[in-house]
Amino acid sequence: MREIAVKGGQATKAAWAAEGFALDELPRLTDIESAMAELDTVRQAAMTRRLTHAEANAASKAISEWIKGHAVLQTQRIVTELQRELDAKGEEIEQLRKQALPVVTLQLCSSTHPAGDLA
Repeated sequence: MREIAVKGGQATKAAWAAEGFALDELPRLTDIESAMAELDTVRQAAMTRRLTHAEANAASKAISEWIKGHAVLQTQRIVTELQRELDAKGEEIEQLRKQALPVVTLQLCSSTHPAGDLA
């Protein structure tokens, strides 16, 4: 039993002794491509045992949340731009409606109406 505990302790010691990442090794996430590259770095580090399973899971979760936030920001920008365009089109339509268009009036005269004189 003691041998198993020693092996477990050695494994834990080796895991904690493994060199993690330095901040200069982890570039800032600026776009989807950099996030995908960073996720691949995490995958490679986990597969080569440079990161523990828990560390890789935490890192991939953080990257995933960044991607979700980035997607929300991009969607909001698109919605704002479309709203501006819609408002501009609405104003343009309103100005076109206000332009002086010839008004057509119908005058009924008794000679053209089949019922005769309506007055």
